[in-house]
Amino acid sequence: MKKNLIIAILAVFALLSLTFTGARAAGFIGHDQLGKGSVWSNTVKDGSLRYRDLNDHTIKRLKGKKGERGARGLTGAAGTDGLAVANTRQFDPTSIENVGGTFGKFGEGVRATLLGSFDLSPGKYMLTANGLFVPSEPTTGQSHGELALRVDTGSSWGLDYGTSFSPVSPTPGRESTSSSTRVVTVSSYTTVLVYAFGYADDQGSADSGKITATAWVTVAKVQ
Repeated sequence: MKKNLIIAILAVFALLSLTFTGARAAGFIGHDQLGKGSVWSNTVKDGSLRYRDLNDHTIKRLKGKKGERGARGLTGAAGTDGLAVANTRQFDPTSIENVGGTFGKFGEGVRATLLGSFDLSPGKYMLTANGLFVPSEPTTGQSHGELALRVDTGSSWGLDYGTSFSPVSPTPGRESTSSSTRVVTVSSYTTVLVYAFGYADDQGSADSGKITATAWVTVAKVQ
């Protein structure tokens, strides 16, 4: 009986020794213990492999080669007209000589007061004209200041490049303003004349020489 017990104990120790040795061996299995083709994709847990587990050759194959450049796309539609940098010119304060009557005609005598002029080269432009009218002494209160851009084309009235009006106050020093904006196209070098004039509701000329006009003209070339 004692002998059988000793044999049974020895058998248990032998079994434990084999189990422990097998576990250690399983924990230290390397590529030398694995035969070629012995590990399949279905034996590896999905998502368990990382780039660090793969060799450089496998990583390059997974990334693949850079694709060829695709064909060039269609050209887009043309954009709308834009504006170039604008230039502004000021025309100094000038007394309006004639108030009342007619503006006058080219070739016969323009009664409006010339403030100055500017030149345009061939192209398309947006012209913005601003006028400031200030009575230097009391006026009738029936006059209207006019700012006019004209081109002398040989006709009686020329070509209108912008006209604006503003009532003039009867009180000295009280300002009034007018403005106009126009897009024009010129085919050759053109001189634009800047005039100031005054119309009176009663057709009278009592306010002549009593109103001072100042003008600013902004020229922006349209692309």
